Amino acid sequence: MTAPRKTDPREATSRPLRVRDGATFHCVGDGLCCTDVHAIGPVTVPEATMLNVVHEGVACYSDVAETHLLAMRGDTGTCVFLKPMDEEPRPAPCFLHMSLPALKPRTCHRFPFSLTATPDGGRVGTHHRCPCRTMGELPLVDVEDAEEALMDGEDVSADLHVTTVPLSGTERVDFEHWCEEEAKLNDAMQRDLKGALGEAFPALEGGEPWLAIAERFRSAADDSRAEIAMQWFGDGMPFGAPEPRERPWAPAFARAEARSEARDPVAMWLDWARDEIWSLRWVAYCRSFARKKRELATRLAIGQRVAARLVEAGTRVDRAAAEAIMVVDVVGVSDWWTEVTDRMPG
Repeated sequence: MTAPRKTDPREATSRPLRVRDGATFHCVGDGLCCTDVHAIGPVTVPEATMLNVVHEGVACYSDVAETHLLAMRGDTGTCVFLKPMDEEPRPAPCFLHMSLPALKPRTCHRFPFSLTATPDGGRVGTHHRCPCRTMGELPLVDVEDAEEALMDGEDVSADLHVTTVPLSGTERVDFEHWCEEEAKLNDAMQRDLKGALGEAFPALEGGEPWLAIAERFRSAADDSRAEIAMQWFGDGMPFGAPEPRERPWAPAFARAEARSEARDPVAMWLDWARDEIWSLRWVAYCRSFARKKRELATRLAIGQRVAARLVEAGTRVDRAAAEAIMVVDVVGVSDWWTEVTDRMPG
């Protein structure tokens, strides 16, 4: 990890880039990130215009997302630019990546990285919804690789700027004090992840109860992998009985299982939780550290119930954890879950 630099405590900067110790990633072409497990976007208007020159209709405006997204194949739920996964060469199944890299949308170019500018430099975070991030013995995230992915023109660009951090609804601390709080939490999570995060499924402020929330997630439409992930997420809540579910993302995880030895699922959950805290993306939507811990504790509880269900069905333990992490990672950025998070005390 790059050492912090001294700077004005009010200034957030993207340099130097800082990678969390222990974070791993290597794209081996498992292909899940290029499917409707999440909406592939946003795609800017100039990007959409250029892509639609290549093939009309590949970048479409979504009224739901209120932005352009890459179109998915109706039969496979995969990006229209994705090669069939049984073709060679791999790992480069994307037509744009192989033939027209300059036309790759910014969102594809950056995945799975995010960047938060802070007074100590740019924190490189990673999304965990792809087995290229979670399964097998993967190399540590390389700063140069992250920098290349995060370039926007002549320099890297931050997704978020953070100078002070809200511990609660009434208390904010400067970044130096936040780093001290974060170090304490990391130590506690290493010893006892659930205990460090605290209460899951806290009492909500107003609105529908947890039982109704679980039923709403379970009844999500099943037109995409993302919506099926929402169904599994609802089943992971300890309210009501889970139903038989398909796993349209299974081929990607089967490829990952075939290329890898089993990992410790406890370490996988800890890695995910540490990245959630480290990235600081939560400052924008949780608005306080107290709320973030409750939100994260709840998704951890849900994810581990999903993983246990998969293990009972005969899934290898690390693959079960990886699939469950994908579920909670995808749903964690959904509007439905943000509405629930807003009602948690914090």
